[in-house]
Amino acid sequence: MTDISSRTRFAFVIGDPVEHSLSPVFQNAALRKGGIDAVYLAARVEPGGLEHAVRGLSRLGCMGLNVTMPHKVPIVRFMDELDETARSAGAVNTVKCVGGKLVGYNTDSAGVEEALLKAGIRGHDARAVVLGAGGAARATCVALMKFTREIAIVNRTYETAVELAEKMRERGMGAEAVRWDELPRALEGSGLLINTTSRGMHPAIDDSPVPKGLLRPEMAVLDLIYYPWRTRLLREAERVGSKTITGLDVLVYQGAESFRIWFEREPDVDLMMSSAIEAARARERA
Repeated sequence: MTDISSRTRFAFVIGDPVEHSLSPVFQNAALRKGGIDAVYLAARVEPGGLEHAVRGLSRLGCMGLNVTMPHKVPIVRFMDELDETARSAGAVNTVKCVGGKLVGYNTDSAGVEEALLKAGIRGHDARAVVLGAGGAARATCVALMKFTREIAIVNRTYETAVELAEKMRERGMGAEAVRWDELPRALEGSGLLINTTSRGMHPAIDDSPVPKGLLRPEMAVLDLIYYPWRTRLLREAERVGSKTITGLDVLVYQGAESFRIWFEREPDVDLMMSSAIEAARARERA
């Protein structure tokens, strides 16, 4: 895309907060590379304004949305249709406007799966521990069905963890809800730890959801946070010898899947990744 005109299509990422999002950087890089007359923007939407924002954007001719915290679960009720990915996760992170209808998808599961595979993680018998029980956690649990038969869902609101664990058991997964103060027990014998909470996200960059004494060399650790790119959790996991995977990987891979949904074209994923890494490094140097 070179010049914006009345024919230029547009897409948004919406969330609260959303100022930290790197999605506009790599999505616009892919649009330029593909010669697509479209632009991708970020818009902060507070929870109370979610319905008005979604309805308004669709009426303005917005071709699609990415959805981030805290809207992934609440936005489900405003969709006209749900793809199987969104039904499975019970959350929406991608919306496509089709003939005046809003169709909800979830590409987070694909992003988590691709990031784990690229890191060399394959199916294993060790339990996976998921921190959090929100929209990102739901998609993560669906992705983990291809990697493990047992998960522990650890959340500060225990009832929410119970609800998610029940949904995963209905899908044939061994799932246990764990109270936060029982995290040490949950991590015993686990082979994979995934943080889907916001603990450690900017500006609280010195925070971590897991005490470093609970991390082990044989454990792989994925943190969905990408601001900062290398969270305290990942830095401490590296120091004990754990394999680490950044949230930036998940962000780009899920974004590439959203691109495919909106434009029905294959994006330059390598360009998206290099653009995101460059932007993340520049932001941390600033």
